[in-house]
Parts: sequence; structure tokens; C-alpha cells
Amino acid sequence: MLTRTNDKRLENYMTFTTIQEAALKRFGEQGFHGTSLSQIAADVGIKPPSIYAHFESKEELFLSLVEPTIEKELAYAREFFKTPLTNETLFDFLKDIGRRFEKAPMRRFLLHLAYLPPQPLIVQTDKPVKRYMNSLDRLMLQTFRQLPAGRLTLEEMASSYIGIVDSLQAEILYGGKRRFQKRLSALWALFRLALS
Repeated sequence: MLTRTNDKRLENYMTFTTIQEAALKRFGEQGFHGTSLSQIAADVGIKPPSIYAHFESKEELFLSLVEPTIEKELAYAREFFKTPLTNETLFDFLKDIGRRFEKAPMRRFLLHLAYLPPQPLIVQTDKPVKRYMNSLDRLMLQTFRQLPAGRLTLEEMASSYIGIVDSLQAEILYGGKRRFQKRLSALWALFRLALS
């Protein structure tokens, strides 16, 4: 049976996670500087001072999202590449950059974190972002070992593919959907030549 103390803890936890979810969406859409605590509070349906019961500042709230986002995004990539590697798998992962940017607040937050880090938090965010990129590099190298060598070495193919991922992420963030589609088509056409 739940006691009043347990009820209060559950309520606090639910409010904490609801604030984080609202913040993730806002930071992903508007960036750190474009987001205010009053917007997040309005999204949650609480008064702005109530956020301070859970987070000391907007900076602390933002930083509380960094590690969980990176872990979940790495888990997503690992799961995606569990299947046998094919050209279709590689292309689908690239297409997914655009789809997930539109639909997954976590993905948008990660791209803002990686490409538009808040200057006051760059010291705290730089290391986790580098860890994410290094983990993705290792995953791609491991993934590309499934393929026979082509015109490029496996290391060159994995590095080139990461370069395409990086380019497409920047394009969807800065250039929008149309430019993303155009760049995706062009880069994939070149990469397929390297795979043959």
C-alpha cells in the first residue's frame, strides 16, 4: 500500500520527468537560448517557480538531458545496425536522420547539442558529445567489417559514411528538409560507387 510519502515521491518524480520531456522538446525546437523556463512551465501546466523545486536553473535542466539523450541515441544506432548490413540498411539509416529530426525531440535536441551548443555550457557538453561521436565511429567501423572490401578500405568506408551522417545532420538542422533530401541523394549516389 502506498503511503503519503510514497505518493509525494511519485508525484515529484512524475513532475521531474514531465519537466524534462517538455524541456527536451523546447530545447530541440528552439535551442537553449530560444527557450525559457516559463515556456517549459506553461507546457507542463505549472508555474515557473515550481521548476526550481526540481532544477536549480535552466542550465541544470539542460545538462540533465545530455547523458540520457546520448545513451538513448547510441542505443538506437546499435539496435539499427544489429541486422546484417546491406546497402538498404545504410541508406535507411541516412534517411532516418531526416525522419527522426521531424518526429523525435531527442534527435533534435542531440543535433542542437552537437552543432549549436550553448556557449555557457560548452565545457560541460563538449566531452559527452565527443564520446557520442567516438562511439558512433567505433560502431560504424565494427559495422563495416561485415562488408567485403571495395574501392576503399573498411576504415575509409566507415569514416566516409560518418562524414555523410555528419553532413546530413548539419543540413537538416541548418538547411531544412528540401536541402537535406537533395544532399542525401547526391551523397548516397557517390557512396554507392565506393561500395561497388
